[in-house]
Amino acid sequence: MQSRKPSHEYATEVAAAAQWALDRKDVTPNWNWWAFSRQNPSPDTLGYPDILCFHVVNILAAKGLLEPIEGQPNQYSLNLSDLKQWKEITRVSNWFERNVLFPLGWAGRHVWVFIFWTISLVISAALTHLIKKLIDFWIQTSP
Repeated sequence: MQSRKPSHEYATEVAAAAQWALDRKDVTPNWNWWAFSRQNPSPDTLGYPDILCFHVVNILAAKGLLEPIEGQPNQYSLNLSDLKQWKEITRVSNWFERNVLFPLGWAGRHVWVFIFWTISLVISAALTHLIKKLIDFWIQTSP
């Protein structure tokens, strides 16, 4: 039995699936997770594993690009009201954006955590020094 190494390139796979769905918006009005999977009989299917398809559909639905169809469980329709959002999700970021710019952006938005940590470090160092001096003073003044 041959094991397959998972790719974990969700950004790339979601972008490809979104573009594939957008290119076929006139073909089918109903979308489900299996449309992207190996179970789809279409010759030009993406052929993703089932669990990946489930995640892709959940990501697209969470971003509002797929809307649930009332009365049809696990069926979605494409929400084409915001094509800018579709364009954004179909753009694949490069290595530099994912591994350098995104962490720097996160750090920039959470700089207050670093400031709070630094202040608490200074306060605890000062208290430790003060307590040490106080203990030394008590030891020297005790009979």
